[in-house]
Amino acid sequence: MKPKKEYKTRLQIARLNAGYSQADVQRILGFLNRKTLCAYEKDVLNPTNKVLCLLPQLYGVSLDYIYKEDNYQNHDDFVTKVLLLDSNSITTLKNLKMNNVNLSDLKIFIKQLED
Repeated sequence: MKPKKEYKTRLQIARLNAGYSQADVQRILGFLNRKTLCAYEKDVLNPTNKVLCLLPQLYGVSLDYIYKEDNYQNHDDFVTKVLLLDSNSITTLKNLKMNNVNLSDLKIFIKQLED
């Protein structure tokens, strides 16, 4: 499946926003050369599945964003803009999830604090 036309722009913008040059990406991944990365960014060549797995992780964006299926670069961006949560709230929710705290338990805890 060939990505939509703006694919190259999103791939390049994601790399630049992450603060990487093409040389940086080549050095970090070790198997991808600059010429090939340039071809991906110009939509001359379709990235391999391995590249499509690694680049979004490296750039901190979702694959949906790269393919223009999503307007938000990553989940935190979505939560910040749509749910209007600040970074501290996002971090707190992530910590709760990592510690297997159910939202129902959190609701009970908050209710106890209110009383």
